[in-house]
Amino acid sequence: MLIRSFAVVCVCLLLFSCQTRETYRVLEHARVSEKKLSDLLEDYSVIPLETMEDNLILDPTVVRFSGGHIYILDRFSPSKSLYVFSLEGRFVGKVGNRGEGPGEYLMPHSFAVNESARELYVRDMAKNALLVYSLDDRSFLRQCPVPFNATCFELLDDGHFIWYLNAGLQNDGRYSRHLQVTDLACRPVADAVDAMDFPSRGLYNVPSYFEELEGEVLFHHPFMGDYYRCSLQDSLALQPLFTLRFDGLSFADEGYIVRHREHIVQDLASDHYIQWCTALAGESTVLTFFGTGSECYWGRYDRRTSSGWYVDRDHLEDDLGIGVLSRPKTVYQSRFVSFLSVENIDGERLPENSVLRSYLSGSSKEGNPFIILYK
Repeated sequence: MLIRSFAVVCVCLLLFSCQTRETYRVLEHARVSEKKLSDLLEDYSVIPLETMEDNLILDPTVVRFSGGHIYILDRFSPSKSLYVFSLEGRFVGKVGNRGEGPGEYLMPHSFAVNESARELYVRDMAKNALLVYSLDDRSFLRQCPVPFNATCFELLDDGHFIWYLNAGLQNDGRYSRHLQVTDLACRPVADAVDAMDFPSRGLYNVPSYFEELEGEVLFHHPFMGDYYRCSLQDSLALQPLFTLRFDGLSFADEGYIVRHREHIVQDLASDHYIQWCTALAGESTVLTFFGTGSECYWGRYDRRTSSGWYVDRDHLEDDLGIGVLSRPKTVYQSRFVSFLSVENIDGERLPENSVLRSYLSGSSKEGNPFIILYK
């Protein structure tokens, strides 16, 4: 499981106290005992992904919509491929192939789409390189070596990437800061957030994440409720944007992390602190999916009324007949995007008005998942 970093907590607390709060908001969520799925979703639609012999998807890890296509990376399947589908779910092809030759990847971890430059970038962890493909015909263009080890990256603007780096022994002294900005050739141009030296090496491995919100890149740690806007002018800057709060549950504070750093993951779960959290924002809604050990919760915050609630996932009644709704992966045209595996749908229990009924007839349990779009 992911490991929380005291280093990032300290830096984020410092940033929080020093930066302007003109756009900063606290998103309060009241705890409710039960809700219906129709309370979480105003409406939804389904895109069934075409199943073929060479495009079976086990676990969609990264998804992006661009130029009339859906790009889906499945880095846990045997093929470890980046698939392309039409907006109707028809299989179009792959970006690159698994292998060791030019334009081939061994361990694709994440990808980014640059519509302005008409390029697509795939991060290969095994080669520690960025593979660049044409967005128009998916042909291989070039490979750029990455000068450091990073857990994730995002396109910051049309000419730059932002990366999150592990600290510790994985990177030398030139790259001792957690956030690095490079140009499109992976040449460093700016950095931020110092990596602090702690005796417990496990704290060095800090998977943090970038999200997109209304054309901007946000940075957050999955074990924190704080979200920061990333911007690049003369240097890289983080501006507090909003923080999430949940009545009755909390994120661990700095002192707790210092006292429990040797076994922080286990202790967070046993003491019922929020152990991981991810939030995506649509046009009027911020949707949150988070957990405390074995318990998972859904949260919804209405940006129009400045009110929010959260509920245990097991107490969310499926009155829409969707089945098991997974955490949202991205936002497309102000709609949240989740995946639903065919094997998780009990057709006999679906209500008569469920739109899934028309898609289930004749579909195989080994088929590709459905994409669920909702708001």
